[in-house]
Amino acid sequence: MGDEVSRYSDHGLVGREKELTILKHALDEASAGKGSTVMVSGEAGIGKTRLIAEFKEYAGKKVKILYGAATSDSLEPFLIFSRAFEDKVDRPLFHDQEYTSFATIFAVDRAGLLLAQASSQDDELDADIFAAMLSAVQDFVRDSFDTDGTRQRGLGKLEYGDMKIMIEHGEHMFLTAVLRGAEHKDMRSMLKNTVQNIERDHSHALKTWKGNVSNIRGVQDEISSLAGAKFLVRRELEGNMLENERIRIADQALNIIMDMARDKPLLVLLEDLHWADESSLFVLNYMARNIKNERVMLLGSLRPKESNILIDRLDKMREEEIITELDLKMFSADDVRSLAYEIYGDNNLPEDFIDSLTSQCKGNPFFTIELLKQMEEEGNIGDKDGRYVLLSKDYTIPSSVEDIVYRKLDKLDSDAMTLVEYASCIGLQFGREVAGSIQAIKDISPALDRLTGNGILILSNGKIEFSHAIFQEVIYKSIGDRWHSLYHKNLGEYYEYAFRGNPAEVLYELARHFSRSKEYIKAFDYCMRAGEKAESEFAPEQSIELYKWALSVYDRMRKPDARNERIVLLEKMGDIQTLIGEWSDALVRFIDGSELTEEPEVKARLLRKAGEVHFKKGEYDKAQECFERALHQVSASEEEREAGRIHGSISEVYLRLGNFEKAQEHFQLNLKIAEETSEKKEMGDAYNRMGIIYWMLGDLAGSTSCFQKSLDMRREIGDLMSISSSLNNLGNLYYTRGQWDAAINLYNESREIREKIGDIQGMSASYNNLGNLYGDRGRFEEAIEYHEMSLKIKERIGDPVGASWSYNNIGNILKKRNQPEKALDNHLKALELRENANDNQGVVGTLIDIALVYVMMGQIDKAVEACERSECLMEGSEDILHKAMLLRARGNIQCSLLNWDLAEENFLDSLKILEEIDCPLDLAKIRRDYGLLLKETEKYDRAIEQLEISLGIFEKLDAIYIIKDIEALLDELKNMPVNDN
Repeated sequence: MGDEVSRYSDHGLVGREKELTILKHALDEASAGKGSTVMVSGEAGIGKTRLIAEFKEYAGKKVKILYGAATSDSLEPFLIFSRAFEDKVDRPLFHDQEYTSFATIFAVDRAGLLLAQASSQDDELDADIFAAMLSAVQDFVRDSFDTDGTRQRGLGKLEYGDMKIMIEHGEHMFLTAVLRGAEHKDMRSMLKNTVQNIERDHSHALKTWKGNVSNIRGVQDEISSLAGAKFLVRRELEGNMLENERIRIADQALNIIMDMARDKPLLVLLEDLHWADESSLFVLNYMARNIKNERVMLLGSLRPKESNILIDRLDKMREEEIITELDLKMFSADDVRSLAYEIYGDNNLPEDFIDSLTSQCKGNPFFTIELLKQMEEEGNIGDKDGRYVLLSKDYTIPSSVEDIVYRKLDKLDSDAMTLVEYASCIGLQFGREVAGSIQAIKDISPALDRLTGNGILILSNGKIEFSHAIFQEVIYKSIGDRWHSLYHKNLGEYYEYAFRGNPAEVLYELARHFSRSKEYIKAFDYCMRAGEKAESEFAPEQSIELYKWALSVYDRMRKPDARNERIVLLEKMGDIQTLIGEWSDALVRFIDGSELTEEPEVKARLLRKAGEVHFKKGEYDKAQECFERALHQVSASEEEREAGRIHGSISEVYLRLGNFEKAQEHFQLNLKIAEETSEKKEMGDAYNRMGIIYWMLGDLAGSTSCFQKSLDMRREIGDLMSISSSLNNLGNLYYTRGQWDAAINLYNESREIREKIGDIQGMSASYNNLGNLYGDRGRFEEAIEYHEMSLKIKERIGDPVGASWSYNNIGNILKKRNQPEKALDNHLKALELRENANDNQGVVGTLIDIALVYVMMGQIDKAVEACERSECLMEGSEDILHKAMLLRARGNIQCSLLNWDLAEENFLDSLKILEEIDCPLDLAKIRRDYGLLLKETEKYDRAIEQLEISLGIFEKLDAIYIIKDIEALLDELKNMPVNDN
């Protein structure tokens, strides 16, 4: 059998020569520095794995290879790249989690004597602190007994400095745990379980203990294990944080493969992408976008139409034109004949048999090969006179791939069948230890030998795996519900025991197995915890799937008083679905939760979140209705913090509707409550929003004050990302107000923080702002360099709106350099990106810039058209800054048409707005334009007056690029005759 399996698996490549040539060419191009991404697609069994194996053998002689594969049986985030980078990096990349643990644990007997002590490696207590704390605990222990010597029930608590002390009562002892910071919900139950284990296993030794530590060595072992336990800290995800963290992770992965490719070209093989999670596909898209000039080839395999998230991601990559696709077709009769020749050599298999084989197997290579193997095993094909022939015409061809697998399984004995069913519940690949956890078989070795002998399982790099995913899929589907449940329960209990000191490491496995068993309480608990872990790993899509699993078993738990757990679950699901844009589903979760709870504070919070979803959907009336209902609930609960958040949400609606007065009123209430409750994060956010409102109202001094206060609050709590944002906002204001040196300092401070924390999007914004400032100072080369740095990041991360800012700003610099054609080209690129993104405010600004370029080029009709489009989009808006810029553009158009009175009217209206809101740079530009108008109409004294004011502002700003031009104009004007009539 071993020779036969080898002959069938090692045949030459058939029917895929063209595709192999394409792959080899792509590898050669990548080796020369022209990286590419190739996707091989086709249905199950079509030959993707065989083609890639042949190519891998070829590539291994030329390049380094990384290999990863997704599986259908895991919700672990970034799994395919975790496997590809396994043993290649020495630091967390895809699982950058935060954990907490007990600082110290000690056991105390009823008399208050220390039995044993253990500390975590990360947080061992100082000896003096420990002695003082132990004294306090001993006093507490003695006070915890009634006068008759019996213990009080329940968990005791103490606080000592910045530490918390948890004390769990046992029959003969107390277990005391010390922790710093927030308490994890699992700490209590693990502490209680440890006490129960000690009492169960060591009660006799404790009852008779006379001070000999060796007699209670088991107690020391138990608490040492507890001290080593780690508890996952849940991160609260927010939109900007999620996107930036994913970009950070993807960028780290990209840098790793680029570093590896410097010494030798690199091939990254990623199989079964149809099972890949959204986070892995995000990294794949990011890499594909950025390897075009690297010595890297990405090669993936997938089944089409089996994954909606993969379909969406492939569509995006097609739009970006960053993938090459190879769609493997079914085998023709000639291909099947060639395959038979590769397997059997020269043979006499009839043509009608080949035709029938092709038709019945539907050109599927896996189906064809497995059928030929079975026919040979059954004696229908054999060697006759040195050539393989059809020995019997009494054969049947199964109607499907599944049937061919079933026929193979029918030949297994009971132990082999039981083991392969159990293995299918584990997954495509697994270790011998977990396979050996099956309770129905004492020794798996004989059954394992039979399964590897007939080719269903293979041994690979110390692991056991199914030779083809089809085997695992078909076998798993064939198992009855009762055995499914028992196998998964068995596997869940194996992982519980094997990782009892650190269950967080296998939470995804625990959730998967128990959710498919009838252990509903465990399933609910592990799915909830695994969902939180996925959140902490910036994988909301996996998180929501795990929460859905938890919801599916909730009604079957039959756990008393579980309503609060359901409410918590619904809120978690709503939060994640809001984050990933599943707004309709999120609304259902929040409303269901609000109707289920009887606590006014919880009801108010859920209604507020429902209102915020309506806001995201543009349903402002419904949002306001939810907020009003939430405020009513808050008044009943007297929960001020939630009331403040609701007012903040209401103000966002008014801000979106352009009602700045109402928005300001509710932001003030938001701020007042935040101050009263000392919620510094809320205060920082409220001041930041107030700063935006003042800015839009043209009160730049008020805006500056609010942004500064926001920065102060955020510095107090050490929120680096928010601090960098406040610094950037302040820099923008100082820039607008003409305090450019201060603006540069703020931009650079913001940039340094963003570089430190890996905020790639923020770094791009900082480069953009610095480019604008240097451009206005006339340092054009530096300005373009900064904008190109910003653009490179935006294109790298796939941010079209951000890229539009870079193109538009480069256009403005080229306009200052008197290169209108190149300026227009960049503005039009920006306009297209902004229109595609429905960025109306950005479109307005770009249209105004385009109008000014058309004026320079003398294309007045197009300039008028651009202004009219901009004005139409601004209808009903209170955006006075853009209004002033539009008036300036119209003034320049009228000057070109020699309509001096209309031009003057537009310039004066623009001047009035800009003088009120203190925008010196724009004010200087308008005065220069107005001065030129006055010069053309021979009002020289007034022209000199406007130009001198303009010059003074530009000199104060150090805008060197324009100062000489204005000085030359003034010299010319001062020699003109006076004529101001």
